[in-house]
Amino acid sequence: AGEQSVAKKTVTVSITADLAYHVDKQTVPYEALEQTLQAQMNTGEEVTIMLYADSTVPIQNVISVMDVANRLKIKLVLATEPKKD
Repeated sequence: AGEQSVAKKTVTVSITADLAYHVDKQTVPYEALEQTLQAQMNTGEEVTIMLYADSTVPIQNVISVMDVANRLKIKLVLATEPKKD
């Protein structure tokens, strides 16, 4: 049997320094984050979240997004910025 190829989709979630959440450049209140991400999954594609967080964002906010991804069984990748010298 041939392998079924699954379309992959990357959704960008970012947390800015003022703790605003964005899903693909659209501002989303944290309360609506799970619902917004769940809507991204309805396409049948394999979704991966690329999480960008400002360096000043408390780790708890980052963990909250990870928890949402975990509940939705979405793979999450924490994006890092290259170190500036």
